[in-house]
Amino acid sequence: PLFWSQEASALQTRPEIVLQRFDPLHAATAAHFAQLAERYGDPLLVLSLVRSQERRPRESTLRAELAAALHHVNSSLPPGRERIACVQWDFAKHMMRGGGGGERGGGGGGSSRGGSSKSPSSSSK
Repeated sequence: PLFWSQEASALQTRPEIVLQRFDPLHAATAAHFAQLAERYGDPLLVLSLVRSQERRPRESTLRAELAAALHHVNSSLPPGRERIACVQWDFAKHMMRGGGGGERGGGGGGSSRGGSSKSPSSSSK
């Protein structure tokens, strides 16, 4: 629901993110979520996997703009309509902390743990 771009360059591995089309009323965002609500019904939940902390703001610019857009859209919803929820989850940060798990074994953080091969769900309660 946001309009942005990046300039591709062989010299710059992480190009700047540029927000396009200034839309102070967030009309495109509102239309996007209205279409989703019509198709799937309420409640709507947004899962944003955009980075929260960076040395130089790139993705975090999009994170802030999405939060502003959702705030505006939610404030303009008619009474009785459920608000759009947003979960901001920094996926890259989670992976760096070893939260990868999955099929690769270990925690995704490069260290292996010795000991039992039991999964947490198979332990006794």
